[in-house]
Amino acid sequence: MSTNLLAFLIALISALALIYMICAILLESSGPKKKELQITPKGIVDHAKILYKQKKYKLVEKLAKKYLEIKPEHCELRLILAKALYNEDSIYDAVKEALTILNKEENNSDARLLLAMCYKKVNQPTKAISELQEILKTDPDNMSAAQELSILYVETNQKPSAIKSLKHLETLTDNNGELLQIKTTLADLYIDMENYPEAFDELNEILEIYPEDTNTNKKLIELYIKVQNYESAIETCESLLSMNENNSLSLWILNNLVNLYYLNKDIDKTMEYAKKLLEHPFSDKLKTRTYIAKILISSGKEQEGLEMLNELSERNTENIEIKRLLIDTYLKKNNFIAAIDLYKQIVDLANPLEVKSVHTEMSNVFVKWAKYQFDKRELNECFKTFTLAIQYDNANPEIYYELGEVNYEIKNFNEAIIQLKKALSINGNNPKYYMSIADCYEAIGNTFEQKDSLLAAINVDDRNTKAYFKLAMLYDAQHDKASEIHTLEKILELEPQHLDAKYQLALILESQGNKDKALELYREIESLDYNFKNVQKNIEMLTSNNND
Repeated sequence: MSTNLLAFLIALISALALIYMICAILLESSGPKKKELQITPKGIVDHAKILYKQKKYKLVEKLAKKYLEIKPEHCELRLILAKALYNEDSIYDAVKEALTILNKEENNSDARLLLAMCYKKVNQPTKAISELQEILKTDPDNMSAAQELSILYVETNQKPSAIKSLKHLETLTDNNGELLQIKTTLADLYIDMENYPEAFDELNEILEIYPEDTNTNKKLIELYIKVQNYESAIETCESLLSMNENNSLSLWILNNLVNLYYLNKDIDKTMEYAKKLLEHPFSDKLKTRTYIAKILISSGKEQEGLEMLNELSERNTENIEIKRLLIDTYLKKNNFIAAIDLYKQIVDLANPLEVKSVHTEMSNVFVKWAKYQFDKRELNECFKTFTLAIQYDNANPEIYYELGEVNYEIKNFNEAIIQLKKALSINGNNPKYYMSIADCYEAIGNTFEQKDSLLAAINVDDRNTKAYFKLAMLYDAQHDKASEIHTLEKILELEPQHLDAKYQLALILESQGNKDKALELYREIESLDYNFKNVQKNIEMLTSNNND
């Protein structure tokens, strides 16, 4: 037997074996309709499509792979195989099959779309986008590719590209449902980009098609609020309310109307809708009454609002929010005793983990109270109140800072330094503590410590021009002109329009005979502040001398 004949027989036997196996797969998958089986390319493809629709992906794979051994060039069947592999999460194999198709048919949009979906699934959006763009080059009306491209642009936060893609997608659809989705996405993108005019256009175009669309109306109202167009927001809310008087949406609308009229400073309308909100069957009565009380207080009806809050607090003894509102109101009226009493009630209600933070709040109130007493020159009471502040929070550096400031004001400088250093021991990175200590040392004439404190402030904040200027004035008092000039130049480096530094530097330069540079600085000051100190007089003197 010749070699050629032997090869032919082997090939024939292999082909027959494959056909037999294909028949077996077809019989396995076809059920009772065996007589309808056709071992033709079309028959195989049709059967593969049926199996795919039935989500029998394993059978699709078995059938397609066996037939493709006979007909490897059959791209339609290979595409069905690739889709089946994709749905089985065999992404690598799906990509392989899609690329095989594209090697034969470069412009096969379906294969390229599947390839893009594979890249998307394995989190390679750049490759997916590239494939989708390639499809649209040759097939710009490909709806599926345009949709997927838009989605990917949105997901990867490529907003300008997403907008361009969605605008193109918009031209491909005449389906109102799809159009609604596209325009809603466009509006969201424009809002994210703070392109509010375009966002308004998209939302209004939606409402031309669906005037009662709840989601779009809500977006429109929220956008009006965002741009502080309260009147338009109110108008839209009231229009929407007329269409939704008796459903759950009306609760959302009423809440917005109350807030909007309040923002628009129309207290009468605010109260009108607040009462409507109170009557709504689904409203939070307690929350609404609390809000009404806030409105009353803020609109100058403090006593009425306080009475309402107190009544609510008595009925709802464990409601911390109401107690906090009462605290805020009492603090505005400088009723510190009532505020502290309410804080003590909150402490009793708070869980153990919250007690420390409430004590810190109480401590801050005691500090405010102490400063209030100081302003009224109730010094004994002031220092007693500071002691209470420390009892509730001894780790708050601001308490010691404020106590230091009070001692400084009454010229008790040594005690002020002690308290300010306590603040520093808790927080050594606050330049204002060092600045206050420097002021104390200046007051008692200790220039050495004053200088050290100013340098420490600068070390913490090397852009502290206030500390630099105080240091420059200290150098001036010590007749250290070189250090003073260096420090003033540093200030002007940090803050070129620091007029005091310019003026002081001009005075030094003038005294050193550098009149041209001094005159230049004086004129810079004049251009910034015509009436600054004696700058006009100094300019006149220098120009007069130059003329002489």
